[in-house]
Amino acid sequence: MLKSTTTSFILFLILLLAASQTFAGIAVLEKLKTESIIFKATGEGVYSDDSSMGSAQKKLMAKRAATVDAYRKLLEKVNEIEVNSESRLEDLLIKHDEVTVRVSGFIRGAQIIDVRTERDGVVEVDVMMELGKDFYDIFKPYIR
Repeated sequence: MLKSTTTSFILFLILLLAASQTFAGIAVLEKLKTESIIFKATGEGVYSDDSSMGSAQKKLMAKRAATVDAYRKLLEKVNEIEVNSESRLEDLLIKHDEVTVRVSGFIRGAQIIDVRTERDGVVEVDVMMELGKDFYDIFKPYIR
């Protein structure tokens, strides 16, 4: 069991190692000493209105979009989010305003726990990832 947990979270170790250098990362690691932490997220995707796609393809594409959105939201919970903003003013009026949000990292061991299709064509996917004490024991030698 410990070996499969180690394998499942090997990439996530790198992410958490980087996060451990922050106050939030240290708090997460301290909590792992005594209890499991469960991260959950819900992603959303919509059916395409592309008439060249069949209904099965639209459904699969909406589910995939929701799954990717859920993974992104899960990553946002365990990693930092980079926000860049650029605004151009002309005669004291905003002529151009752009905000870019970026998150980058690895998610490994996440599980899809529910998939729902709403009447309006929105697909929702719930995902979860659990880190337990055995994960802390593996990571402990790398904590400063």
